[in-house]
Amino acid sequence: MKTQHTLQQHVIFGAGLIGGFLYGVLASQGVSAAMVARSSVRKKLQGGLHLSDYNDNRAEIDSPHFVAAGELVTDFLWLTVKCTAIASVITELASFVNQKTVIFCCQNGLGSDELIKQAFPNNRILKVTAVPQFHNIDNCLFLSGSSSIGGENKSYKFLRSKRFS
Repeated sequence: MKTQHTLQQHVIFGAGLIGGFLYGVLASQGVSAAMVARSSVRKKLQGGLHLSDYNDNRAEIDSPHFVAAGELVTDFLWLTVKCTAIASVITELASFVNQKTVIFCCQNGLGSDELIKQAFPNNRILKVTAVPQFHNIDNCLFLSGSSSIGGENKSYKFLRSKRFS
């Protein structure tokens, strides 16, 4: 399969709660984004991705865009897999990365970005820390907390994510 490069392309590697939410926010804002996910997750998201917040703002992605290794090279790679899975996905990650790709490590384990820094020593690697609080109410996950990207702390508002319909 031929590799293409699109400017300002975001790939979210991992489509769990954090990766799915991140993809949903980017895609709903018109950002060129795609997810890498296991086939079981792809199947669950065939019905679309639905986000809403405490003010009842809504975003719906009817057909999430998925990519596989070798399909494209990205400008921004958001690594959202569990820290215990990093070593097993490095080879697949490499197919999305060139020398200009910025890699955001979204794991909460201390030092979990070290394997990525070793595998991609010439890329800019930023540690993204999310400290969420989840509440399950009426089959929806509610999320609140704060995050840090490259040492800059941000707070985010209470929101609701309903991934499967």
